[in-house]
Amino acid sequence: MVELCYLDDVGQAYDLALRQPETIGTTLGRHTNDQVTSFYSWSPSKFLVEYGWGGRSIDPEGWTPHERVDGPSLWGHDRMWLTPEGREEARNLRIGVAEAGGRVPLHVMDGNYLRARDVCPWWDANVARLGNGFPFTVRWIAFNNQVAAAAGRSTSDPTGGRRLSAPSGPGRGGTV
Repeated sequence: MVELCYLDDVGQAYDLALRQPETIGTTLGRHTNDQVTSFYSWSPSKFLVEYGWGGRSIDPEGWTPHERVDGPSLWGHDRMWLTPEGREEARNLRIGVAEAGGRVPLHVMDGNYLRARDVCPWWDANVARLGNGFPFTVRWIAFNNQVAAAAGRSTSDPTGGRRLSAPSGPGRGGTV
């Protein structure tokens, strides 16, 4: 994987790759696990290279592994090498994430963003409800409830009682 500092670099590279559509292995999309926005391109040696931006950072000391039950992508990442049936199955997983309200904040570096005006009632309501910080599972209530119940945790708190904050310091933007 090549992780870049600017989302625009990924988008512009994707535009270049679209000039040769046969080189695109996976369309532009965003992963559920590391939250990277990326696309995959076939190398001349016929292996896939992920070109992306905005991966989340984790604290290895406080990380608790868990099984993902919602598929590999929030949106996009149509896998061009799959059969039509496989692509439809993957698309249905992504639609399930959307129907459950799956949203996660973007991970940015200091100085690499401008704050938008306060115009999103959904975001305001959920950040206020979940407390200070940016939980990576802000709105995945249906999936979080399923995972929490399996782990014996309360389903009323999608963060499992943890306060998760925006990444800072060295190692920002790493992937899991």
